[in-house]
Amino acid sequence: MHQEVQAMQKLGDFKLPNFFNYPPYFTLQPVKDTREKQIQLWKELILDYCRTHKIFVIDLEQDFALFSNPVIERSLSHEAREAFLFALVSEGRAEWLEKGHRKCVVLWHRIQDWADIILCFVKDNGLEDSVMTVEELRTGAESQGTELHGMDRMVLMRALKLLEQKGSLQSSKALPRMMKEWYSAWCPVSSSKGTLRKGKRTLAYKSYDTFLLNRPHEMSQFNITHPGVIIYQTGLQ
Repeated sequence: MHQEVQAMQKLGDFKLPNFFNYPPYFTLQPVKDTREKQIQLWKELILDYCRTHKIFVIDLEQDFALFSNPVIERSLSHEAREAFLFALVSEGRAEWLEKGHRKCVVLWHRIQDWADIILCFVKDNGLEDSVMTVEELRTGAESQGTELHGMDRMVLMRALKLLEQKGSLQSSKALPRMMKEWYSAWCPVSSSKGTLRKGKRTLAYKSYDTFLLNRPHEMSQFNITHPGVIIYQTGLQ
C-alpha cells in the first residue's frame, strides 16, 4: 500500500502536491473558506500541470489525467471541474471556447505575457527586423527548447495580434498586387523550406507551398505572405 501511495506522488514526470492524495480535495467543500482554499490549490495545480506538459485545451467531456487519483479512488465531478475552470476564467487565466462550457483554453501565461515572451525570443535570438511565419514560431528550429515551440496556434495568434496593435511587429494577410503577379508566374517548389532575400541577406522560412522570389532588389519590405501563411516582420520598435 505504501508503494501505491508513493506512485501517486507523480503523474508521469510531474510531481503532484500533497493534497492530491487526500480524498476531501476531490469533492467540492460546502464551507466557503475551505472551498476557497481548495479552489486556489486546484487552480495552481491545473496551471502548473498544463504549463509543464504544454496543454492548452481542457475538454470537460474527455478524460483528463489530473482530475483523477486511482490510488485513493477519487475523481473530480463535472461540477468540481467546471468550478475550478470557472475560477481560472474569472482571473483571466482561462477562457471558454464555446457557450456550452465544454472546452476551455488554459492561459498559463496571459496573452500579454505571451506577447512579452515573443519579444524576448526575438531579441535573444537576434531576430529584430527579421521575418518569421506563424508556423516557424510554433515549430521552427529557432523556437525549439522554448515555450513558443508547440504553442497553441489560437493563443499565439492573439499574442501576435496584440503586438501588432502595439506596433511591435507588422503582418500582412494578403499579397501586394505585384507579388500576386509574381505568384502567378512561379510554380510551387516541392520543398518545405524556401528563402526570402533582401540585398545580401537571406532569411529562411517555412510554408505549405514554397516559392523562390529571386528579385531581392525590389523587395524593400518583407511584409508579404503566401495564401494561408502569415509572415510577420519583427522588431519594428
